[in-house]
Amino acid sequence: MSTSIKDSCEFGPIPSPPPACRGKWIWRCLIFSSLLLVGGYFAPTLFATFGGVNWVLKTYPPFAKATLQVESAQLGWWQPIVLRGLTLQQDDREAMLHVAQIQSEKHLLDFLLAQDLQLGNWTASKWLAQVEVKEKEKNSDWEDVFLTWWNTPIEGPLPLWQIAVKAEDGKVELHEPKFKKHFSISVPTVQLDADFAKRSELGWKIEFAWDQHQIGAAPANQPNNLIQGKLQLEGPEGMYALRGASLNYKLEGCPLDLVAMFARRSEPDLELAGEANGAGTLEVTAEKNSTDLEFRGEWRLARILCRSDRFAEEQIAIDDLRLQLAAALDADLWKLDRALLTCDWGTASLQGEGDFPSYNEVDGTALPENLKLKAAGELALVELFATFPQTLGLLPEVELTSGKLSGEFEHLRTAGKGKSQISISSSEIIAQQQGKQIAWPEPIELDLALNHPSTQQTEIETLFCESEFLSLATTPQENGRQLTGKIDLQRLTTRLQDFIDLQGWKVAGQGELAAHWTWPNAQTIESKGSVDFAKLTIQKPGQPPHHETGVKWAFQTTAALPSVWDGDFLSPLTVEGVWTELRLSGDLLAAQSNSSWKLFDGGQQGLTGTQWKLYFGGTAPRWKQRANYFGGDSLQLATQQVAVNGALSCNVDLKCEPNAWKIEPLQVKLDEAVFGIAPDTIAEQELHLKGNLSFASDFSQIKGEKVLLEGRHFQANLEQLLVDHSSAGNPSIELTGKASGNLATWQQWVGAANIPAENQVAGNTELSFHWKDDTETMFGNLHATIDNFRYGTTNPPLWQEKQLQTQVTLVKEDSSPQWVIQTSQLQGDDWKVDATGDVNPQEQEIPFHLKGKLSYDHQQLGKRWQPYVENQVAMFGKREDAFQITIPFATVHQIETWQGECHNGWQRAEILGFPCGAANWKLTLSDGWIRSTPIECSVSEGQLRLEPRVRLAPGPMELHHSQGKVLTNVRVTPEMVQRFLQYPAPAIAGATEADGRFSVDLIGGKIPFDQPIMSEVYGRLQLHQMRIGSNSPMVRQIATLLNREPQTEIRRESVIDFQYIHGWTHHQNLELNFGDLQIKTQGSVGVDSTLRMQAEIPIPEKWLGKEMAYQLFQDQRVNLPVEGTLNEPRFNQQALLAESQRILRETARRAAKDQLQEGIDSLFRLIK
Repeated sequence: MSTSIKDSCEFGPIPSPPPACRGKWIWRCLIFSSLLLVGGYFAPTLFATFGGVNWVLKTYPPFAKATLQVESAQLGWWQPIVLRGLTLQQDDREAMLHVAQIQSEKHLLDFLLAQDLQLGNWTASKWLAQVEVKEKEKNSDWEDVFLTWWNTPIEGPLPLWQIAVKAEDGKVELHEPKFKKHFSISVPTVQLDADFAKRSELGWKIEFAWDQHQIGAAPANQPNNLIQGKLQLEGPEGMYALRGASLNYKLEGCPLDLVAMFARRSEPDLELAGEANGAGTLEVTAEKNSTDLEFRGEWRLARILCRSDRFAEEQIAIDDLRLQLAAALDADLWKLDRALLTCDWGTASLQGEGDFPSYNEVDGTALPENLKLKAAGELALVELFATFPQTLGLLPEVELTSGKLSGEFEHLRTAGKGKSQISISSSEIIAQQQGKQIAWPEPIELDLALNHPSTQQTEIETLFCESEFLSLATTPQENGRQLTGKIDLQRLTTRLQDFIDLQGWKVAGQGELAAHWTWPNAQTIESKGSVDFAKLTIQKPGQPPHHETGVKWAFQTTAALPSVWDGDFLSPLTVEGVWTELRLSGDLLAAQSNSSWKLFDGGQQGLTGTQWKLYFGGTAPRWKQRANYFGGDSLQLATQQVAVNGALSCNVDLKCEPNAWKIEPLQVKLDEAVFGIAPDTIAEQELHLKGNLSFASDFSQIKGEKVLLEGRHFQANLEQLLVDHSSAGNPSIELTGKASGNLATWQQWVGAANIPAENQVAGNTELSFHWKDDTETMFGNLHATIDNFRYGTTNPPLWQEKQLQTQVTLVKEDSSPQWVIQTSQLQGDDWKVDATGDVNPQEQEIPFHLKGKLSYDHQQLGKRWQPYVENQVAMFGKREDAFQITIPFATVHQIETWQGECHNGWQRAEILGFPCGAANWKLTLSDGWIRSTPIECSVSEGQLRLEPRVRLAPGPMELHHSQGKVLTNVRVTPEMVQRFLQYPAPAIAGATEADGRFSVDLIGGKIPFDQPIMSEVYGRLQLHQMRIGSNSPMVRQIATLLNREPQTEIRRESVIDFQYIHGWTHHQNLELNFGDLQIKTQGSVGVDSTLRMQAEIPIPEKWLGKEMAYQLFQDQRVNLPVEGTLNEPRFNQQALLAESQRILRETARRAAKDQLQEGIDSLFRLIK
């Protein structure tokens, strides 16, 4: 019996499911399958509904800098793709592109099943493209989005793809934000058909109309422009070659204002109006591997209006400009049948034929072996001068009636060798000037013949020029050519001034020209030459003529010759070395470079990478004369005011880098220099200027580092210099530096050399400064330290400081004419000034206003006055006083124009021994005087009242005082006697015991600060009551003489007139009472206490002892001369003898001889 596997299973047979379970399982499968089918059917719809399309668009590479999205999408397996509200947007700006709807012809399933990129046919409707045209060197918004993607190279073979797009009802909006221009282009139809899957074809058709309402014309209703064509390409792995192409275009009424929108990217000031029309065809033979091509076209520009700063703001008007072109390409040869340009100014034509350039692997150039070109042109000078009268400088009263300029060019090259011929000539030029005919009868002819021994070599074979003012001719030399010529500038100027406005300029001089060039090899040319004028005269309008003698310009250079043809452009000329110099009346300008650089390279390199050595030298007065004569008004004014003399030399090392020109270093030397602002100058044996400068390649920025100006009396170091005028408006400037020198010399620099000696300053100065002008705000900061500052040249000076420091911060807003002094500080050894203020340069006097506070200590500051007051004045107290001052910069050296005021005072003072109490007063400055309000205070139980004034200018400085009572009822002290009273009342000098009261009136006087001994003071001393003790030397001498007690009392209410003149104090009417005797004194006391006075003494009875002798002399008074000093007075014996003889003569008449002799003997015994 056989056993099955099923029967032998360990678990036994599998039971069959019950019928109910089988039904449920089948339903579940059906439901799940239905859900899958429904979900799959609606999957595209769900994908579109929940943003799947936008998710895909965000990953598309070209739109990395912008967002591409749709408002809604319609997707279905068997339905066309429909995208609605497609937008391309950059940041938060307005959408660059908006398409109302895009629809495919194919179903979604067809796209998924296609093997290649068979995109099929698409239609788009109601689309708008916004284009923002930006200025030069800035990409438009479309360029920003697509440029990176477009420049990315394609790796591998190009994909095979096919698409056909038709867009209808479109518009392109062009915006130019900088110039606020707007243009719109209606595009009813755009068709694009590209098939690189089967036919390798690209076809297109675009219809468009100009919406010209922006420039004043009626909007176009129908499309009247068309570009249509087809291009076939073929080649392996994406390297396609022309197989067949066609292009037809028709352009009508294209506004040139639209063209100007894009032209302004390189010509910002261009204004253009008019319209362009054109039509043409381009056909390429459709046969395989054929490159035969034929092109014919014609363009017309009508009613052209153009304005640019290049043409002196003149408007160019051209009614009609036409260009016709017919060209063909057959195998490897090209032919230009006709290229003709005609316009109001003349005509130009070009014809030619030749082979295509072949590549030279040796030097990497592409050169044609065979070439034939012929060009001709004619320029109508009448129309040209009528269009550009200001640019060409035509005189307003001159009208050209005839004249033309013609030119021809021929070039023939065969098997790499060729010749060129250039001819330019002018016809007779005739014009009318205020009804009078003027002419330039003699024509100007120029002929140039070039020889091309090879494709890489060009030689000048002949050069001929002939006119009434210029003649040139060449002669053959060994391996080269010699050029000689003559030029007459006076004839040229005379002819030109009949037609052209030379603005009054005249030039005269006859010169000789010479040049020589050789070709050491096929690739190199060496040339040298000169232009020599024995005398050259240049005259500016309204100025006397400027003469130069021995004017010679010479040059020498070596260059690598370019190949005549390199692709489509002439190759640049490579200069390998150059030397040139210009001599002017013995002065020299020279330049030399051994670097290589390219000329005529379209500005790609220029002088970049070259190094130069520059020099100019000569006599400084002649360079100043040239700068004064040829400079602008501001430079003329500056040079006229500056005195310059000496021998000048300047050496410059110049490096031309890609973005900057650097001068490292700059060295200028001026020997035996005299430099300054007239009439004040500073003489320096040597003046040096050194430093490093750099200029931006477009001269928009200038930088300087370590710029040093050094002379014998000063040194200025400019650590940083930055001048930036890259933006519109005034340039921004920033300076940082230091300077040092002698203040006395600097005072001469600012025009103060002739000020009086008492107003001159001296000292060793160190200063640092920072200046910044950013066109909106100007800021300056200055800090200076002056060591051993001295004011005045006397010994001692009027004012001196061990160290004087100042700091000033200035700010000026561009909207205000005023400079604001934010902070300023001036600090001496024991005083300080803090102030703020402003200055207005636009006002005529340029007033400088300053106000602040003055901090000082009277006791310390008073030490500076002691040389002038000889310890007679001492003040005490620390003060902070407010002040304000106005100084006109226009007359800063005239102190008479200064104005100001300041509060002052002391806590206590000692003046000539008088103890004074507290006082406050106010000082005012005007008319060169410092005036004070009355200074009133208590002094020794009395009252002091001073009203001084100081004359600052005109010098010398002097102290004056108003007439009036200065001391009232003051109690006497021994200190007062010693310091003051002993001079107007010398009899009480040295008295340590004195008691009484007095008053003083000043009548007038003056005290010069520079020579106090030359003072003059007039006054009156009133002694109300005065008792003097025995210790007065003069009282003691008189008391001994009179045989009295050394006690005296001055007569009550005595009035003593005194004068102080040039070091001597004169007095009179001093009366001393010695009991019943009254003594009168008068005379002078010097500042050194020297006595020159007399004491008038009556003869007392005790001197004679006899009644008869006394009766003879009792009416006589003895004038005793007093000499010596205040401390040691003595009577003059010789003068006393003379006085006795006088008395004898007066009494001889009244007595007998024996009686007289007896009396005299008695008198002499007493005196001896």
